[in-house]
Amino acid sequence: MKAKSNIFWLVFISIVLVLILIVSLNYEKIDSFIGQNVEVYGYPAIFLFSFLSDAIDQPIVPEVPAILGVVYGLNILSVFLIAVLGISCMGFINFYIGRRVFSKKIGDLCATKKYANYCRLFHKYGKWSLLIAALTPLPYVTFVWLSGAFGMKFRTFFIFGTLAKALRLGIVLLIAFVFSL
Repeated sequence: MKAKSNIFWLVFISIVLVLILIVSLNYEKIDSFIGQNVEVYGYPAIFLFSFLSDAIDQPIVPEVPAILGVVYGLNILSVFLIAVLGISCMGFINFYIGRRVFSKKIGDLCATKKYANYCRLFHKYGKWSLLIAALTPLPYVTFVWLSGAFGMKFRTFFIFGTLAKALRLGIVLLIAFVFSL
């Protein structure tokens, strides 16, 4: 059973790293593709790209499609609400993935003396680390997975993760709006 678990983790981490590498190496092409689609399709493209850009940690942040929507003259409030909806939906999915996929492994690690201190730290400061990750360029998705895996209450996740991410998006959009005038 342990070998099967190790294979799963190896495959999972490999897939995530390959996706991050692909996005990183093709950043300009992907950014241009997002811009073209936001210009043509508007709000649905903003939702889709906000949703997808929060799927894994990679260099294209969810603010990019929203900023492009504001720059192209779309209503800032509508752009904000649609982007927050996309970010929130993917955040909930990632939280659920953490809860369903990673919680068993985290529980096993926390039972060992080697990792018990780390687990206590996350239980004590997890909501604050999630808040910092939501407001800064730290790898937010990783913290969302950990929040789900450590059994953080959904309400706490919503307040310290989702609402904080919406606040960050709102600030970035206001700055983009002011400079696009």
